[in-house]
Amino acid sequence: MDKHTKFNDDGSVNVALSTQAHTDALDAWVLENEIPSDRIEQAVDSILTQKDGRVTTPTLCNLAAFSLGADVNNLKQVSDRVHSYVKAQTKAGKLFTVKGIGGGVSRTAPVKKAE
Repeated sequence: MDKHTKFNDDGSVNVALSTQAHTDALDAWVLENEIPSDRIEQAVDSILTQKDGRVTTPTLCNLAAFSLGADVNNLKQVSDRVHSYVKAQTKAGKLFTVKGIGGGVSRTAPVKKAE
């Protein structure tokens, strides 16, 4: 048996709980691996447009996850997938992060302060 198989107190397999555990694991895998990047890109772009171009990373990830259909059962998985996308886009120079007060994720590079 595998890690998703659930047992009753007498050692027999609990089919209902095992089925639910397998379903939950499959749902999480699908969300983590099968959300196309273009859908994530559209969700992130939509949130940045609504928020005048800058929003904190946790807020961006959660709002985008909800717009991708996440619910209370899979919010973490979808939000993590969005976060991975945002990190990759930041590394590629397509999105930018600003630290500190008023910071967040933005489409434009932060302006350096004159010293």
